[in-house]
Amino acid sequence: METPVIRRAVEEDINGLIPLYAEFHDFHVRGVPDRLCSPDSMTDTDETTLLNSLRSILQRDAAAIFVAGAGGTLMPVERLSALQKCICARMNPTL
Repeated sequence: METPVIRRAVEEDINGLIPLYAEFHDFHVRGVPDRLCSPDSMTDTDETTLLNSLRSILQRDAAAIFVAGAGGTLMPVERLSALQKCICARMNPTL
């Protein structure tokens, strides 16, 4: 198994970021369903808006999106959560 690498996202990551964005949004909806909701499906307009927003963020010097992946594949949100816990435990063994 390849070791996951955390890096700054690039234009080629955008198509992989879309399902991760949806997964991340759904994660937050489950946490506060009284304040957020998920659409039944993403329309072409929604996807175009998201693509343009991600592209705009990636082109800004003062903003960044970081991704984690291994073997050219971006990690899903639940794997990132496990990776974050592992990193935090290594930084603070008393947790």
